[in-house]
Amino acid sequence: MSYLIALLTDFGLKDPYVAEVKATLVSYAPNIQIIDISHQIPSFDILSASFVLYTSYHYFPANTLFVGIIDPGVGSEREIILAKTSKYSFLVPNNGLLSFFIWKKNISTIFKLNTNHFVNASTTFHGRDIFAPIAAKIITDSCPSSWWEKFNLSDLISLKILPACCSKDKITATICYIDKFGNVILNLENKKWSPKLEQKGTFRSFPLKVVQTYSQLAPNEVGILPGSHGFVELCLNQDNLAKKLNLTVGESIEIYF
Repeated sequence: MSYLIALLTDFGLKDPYVAEVKATLVSYAPNIQIIDISHQIPSFDILSASFVLYTSYHYFPANTLFVGIIDPGVGSEREIILAKTSKYSFLVPNNGLLSFFIWKKNISTIFKLNTNHFVNASTTFHGRDIFAPIAAKIITDSCPSSWWEKFNLSDLISLKILPACCSKDKITATICYIDKFGNVILNLENKKWSPKLEQKGTFRSFPLKVVQTYSQLAPNEVGILPGSHGFVELCLNQDNLAKKLNLTVGESIEIYF
């Protein structure tokens, strides 16, 4: 039987951290498959990680276990939780990583891990010493039920970001993610907000062109389009908008129409 774990971290690729997590996983469960969602989440950037997890999970087969290790509070009293939807499971720290799932009301059940069973774990590397062994036990159905207790949905930490809103001539949104190309992805869902983007606008005094593809933009022309992950994005054609305008994740912006 094949078992699938999807791994998301902010460890990067310079150090051996990712390899040690994977080595621990396969030591406990040699038959598992591991898919890397990303290990290039900016350090400690829980909002970016939450966005990436939420926009990618539904491409995976049912019964995938997602292990998210973006964990600035490692070694503290923050909880390690196992959250379940109708098809998937998520092993994460309780720090806002499931924020998009909370906002969308996708979670059905939650359990909290009793970490007293891991007294020898490093206080700075729970990813290797707790998350990996527990994930292997969960996916192979060998984790004792006594290690878990029910956890209230109301106790899940949710990030505090301003919801998108629209007035007569302005849309206010929050930057949820900036991809490798510098495209700036907003908390504006395509299906709800794209109909409102049928005319030209302005962003930080730059003319804003509503397009469907990057190639429809001239050099240095700022565009807005429905992105491939279901959210509206600001962009340039073959250039990095985030760097040019010094934009950051979590920042609130205003678009005028």
